[in-house]
Amino acid sequence: MAASSPISEGSVMSVISRRTVASLIACVALAGCTQEPATPGAPASSSAAAPAAAVPAASEADEQARRDVYLHSTQTLAFMGVTPDKHVLDVEPQSPWLVRALGGNANYAAVVPMAASDFLAANKNVTGWSAANVRSFSPVDPVLGEPASVDVVISVDDVGGWFRDKRIEGMFKAMHAVLKPGGTLGVIAPRATAPMAESDTSGYLAEKQVVFYAELAGFQLAQWSEMNANKRDTRDYPNGAASLPPTLKGGDNDRARFEAIGEPDRMTLKFIKK
Repeated sequence: MAASSPISEGSVMSVISRRTVASLIACVALAGCTQEPATPGAPASSSAAAPAAAVPAASEADEQARRDVYLHSTQTLAFMGVTPDKHVLDVEPQSPWLVRALGGNANYAAVVPMAASDFLAANKNVTGWSAANVRSFSPVDPVLGEPASVDVVISVDDVGGWFRDKRIEGMFKAMHAVLKPGGTLGVIAPRATAPMAESDTSGYLAEKQVVFYAELAGFQLAQWSEMNANKRDTRDYPNGAASLPPTLKGGDNDRARFEAIGEPDRMTLKFIKK
């Protein structure tokens, strides 16, 4: 997908201002933000994540490094304004990418739409998740924590599923509620090239659709980046985004092809709670 603004022409937001342009330039210098799609395979500092299945601890660093080709940990976290003193909430993690990227940050917490004990049992070999930092929430009536208690909320690979399951509006409202005023929401997710129908199950979603639901909840788009883009993603697979790594839902069927493509083309959007 060519780099373009995820904001519609009539949006109530205006990020095309001298101040925003200056911040985007600063982002390029400090966090690896760019308006040109990133090239998968380019060197990336630090780490990224593994599939939600348990991975032996000895291989976690290798798995994180392999994923960092597509999810650029250091640059992405800097772009979202994550620092050690900020309380970070990992919403409905699909993988250990964020908990590993933060490397044991005491201010990290995750929320999952199931019993926390079941989630921990399914991920018992993942370093970083524990009963102390994982809690559950109801997917029907989501409350992610105490109101205005979190500095940064990050959602990775969730919005396509929320859209499919008709949960997206409620989840954006819940993320808005848990953030402090002026707090940051980071959305990183498989990107469609055009708006998706409500019946779509591919896991992809258009940036403009994400912006719509975020604005509806009270967020304002601050910046966007192409750092986690993948030009090789053609989006025409039998299992949608899940056909590609790290999920590889089709198993060995066309595995070599999907591994050569790599992880999905992802949007990277930064919102601020108004």
